[in-house]
Amino acid sequence: MKKQWVLVFCGLMLAASFSLAELNAGDEAMILPGGKPGDVAFPHKLHQDALQSCDACHSMFGQQAGAIKALIAEGKLKPKQVMNFCTSCHRQEAAKGSKSGPTSCKGCHSR
Repeated sequence: MKKQWVLVFCGLMLAASFSLAELNAGDEAMILPGGKPGDVAFPHKLHQDALQSCDACHSMFGQQAGAIKALIAEGKLKPKQVMNFCTSCHRQEAAKGSKSGPTSCKGCHSR
């Protein structure tokens, strides 16, 4: 029993020595369901590198696969809420003269 607690403690200490981003880096790229206009190829790693904060997006939805779809089904997110959040950020970056992502429908959605 004592060995088990020591192993659990060591595991917790090891986990604490890594940042959350290192432990949960996510996929480099993802395909997100985009409804009628088509799916969205989402360059996850590019966003991680640019934003340097998981909470920049994940304060709105969880990090597990299917989180956005589940929250929409539960009525906790509106269908286009995440899309509007993304395009708003892209527009803000473009207005500052910074490199930004697409702001048009065809820039993200593919049929």
